[in-house]
Amino acid sequence: MGEETLGIALYCSLRYQDDFSKGIIAAVNHNGDSDSTGAVTGNILGAISGYNAIDNKWKDNLELIDVILKVSDDMSCL
Repeated sequence: MGEETLGIALYCSLRYQDDFSKGIIAAVNHNGDSDSTGAVTGNILGAISGYNAIDNKWKDNLELIDVILKVSDDMSCL
C-alpha cells in the first residue's frame, strides 16, 4: 500500500506542480488510502513550490501555524 501512496503522490505532484490545490484534490480523489496520499502529495508540493505557492484556503485556521513556520525557518538555515 505504501508503494501505491508514493506512486500516486509523485504523479499528482509532477502533474500539478504549478497548482497546489489541483494536486491535493487529485491525490485524495481515488479509491485508495487517500488521506495518506493527500498528506504525502502536500509535503512534496510544499517542498517543490514553497509556502507562498500554497493557497490561503489551505493555510487559514491551520493549527500551530506559528510553530510550523518557525521549524521551517530553522530548517532553511541548515
